[in-house]
Amino acid sequence: MIRSLFLTVFVRRNESVTNTLSRTILTVTTVFFVILTLFLFGGEIIHGFSFAMLIGIIFGAYSSIFVASPFLIWFGYDVAKAKAAQAQRLRNTMEKEKMRAQFEQGMV
Repeated sequence: MIRSLFLTVFVRRNESVTNTLSRTILTVTTVFFVILTLFLFGGEIIHGFSFAMLIGIIFGAYSSIFVASPFLIWFGYDVAKAKAAQAQRLRNTMEKEKMRAQFEQGMV
């Protein structure tokens, strides 16, 4: 039981990291090259800012890939529960809209 639960959590985490990895890499690469250009070709005044941004981009990419998913598991975030809650909110909204439409037509 515990092994299957661990494998399920591991598979979900692996799948979520895999799904967001390409988007993260593209975003980090684009921003990294822009800030690197600022660092190399910018004036002396902007060097400190661009260096800090470069370090921030590197640590941000690391944390979004390797740190965020263990924290989500540690906090007990469950994708299935979140999707079920979202579906319930959508059903409630649709029911309210249906009741409102019936009320406006004088059916209720």
